[in-house]
Amino acid sequence: FLPRERALAPAELLASLEARVRACLADRGTDLAVSGLTTVESADDLEALRIALQAPALSFLAGSYGTHLALSTARRHPHAVHRLALLGVEGPDHTLKLPSAVDAVIATIAEARRPTMIDEIRRLRARLEEESVQVTFPGGQSIVLSAWDLQRWVAESLDTSREIDAMIGALPAMLDGEYGPLAQSALRERMPRPLNVMNLAMDCASFASAERLEQIRDEAPHSLLGTAMGFPLPDLCAVEGLPRLPDDFREPLRSDVPTLLVAGTFDGRTPVRNAHEVAATLTESRVFVVEGASHDLFRYSQVMDEVLAFLAGGDSSPE
Repeated sequence: FLPRERALAPAELLASLEARVRACLADRGTDLAVSGLTTVESADDLEALRIALQAPALSFLAGSYGTHLALSTARRHPHAVHRLALLGVEGPDHTLKLPSAVDAVIATIAEARRPTMIDEIRRLRARLEEESVQVTFPGGQSIVLSAWDLQRWVAESLDTSREIDAMIGALPAMLDGEYGPLAQSALRERMPRPLNVMNLAMDCASFASAERLEQIRDEAPHSLLGTAMGFPLPDLCAVEGLPRLPDDFREPLRSDVPTLLVAGTFDGRTPVRNAHEVAATLTESRVFVVEGASHDLFRYSQVMDEVLAFLAGGDSSPE
């Protein structure tokens, strides 16, 4: 367990994670396994699968990280990709999140759902920056909350429509001193849980261009959530032994593969701007934007209808 009796700083949580990753990589054989955990390796695995299936080409229905992998496969094996249907687009240089893009999504949600939402988050952040708050659970267990806990909670809430609704509904009560949802989220951060080294290795291998890293550093101090959306990246990727792909992996994909890119206006993880950036260098692409949808795009019937029609040979011209 990480400490609950005092506010937890991001640096303390990062140090704990770094120690665990180093210990894992020190295990015999782990370093060899981790070295193969990259999107390039997985793209080549998919080509091996296509050959084994004796298929002339594959069509991809992919979501979130899956879109990142599908785009890499189209770059490395263009002859082997028939069509791409990408939901919640993570382009070649989108693994690390831009604070400004997350802020823009929050502004969109606020405009559509609760105009006072951003002001409420700012007021809560200022209150917790001035003084941390102790919350006691019914069983007597307590936890001390900080502004960082609030930023992480808001960031995690942008994952699905249900979580966004819950976050919006909880803000007024939190301003009145009812911090239950935030306390539950912070408790999960401090509890022991498995460390997914595969996820970490894959993301650190993809990493970010120097330009995007600089943009993140410039934007974070002035944004509503800072680097909370992408935490513990990019810092945790500095642990020696984690893989890193070369710079050309992060360059835009140029392709004429028919591609449908689907994005939700409430998606803080893979915002609409990601889809447009990727589409800019795909000559046969169409961006389908779903108003009010978050990262859970597969649950929308109109999205799946579009996807199935496209995979069956429908038009991919711009709309």
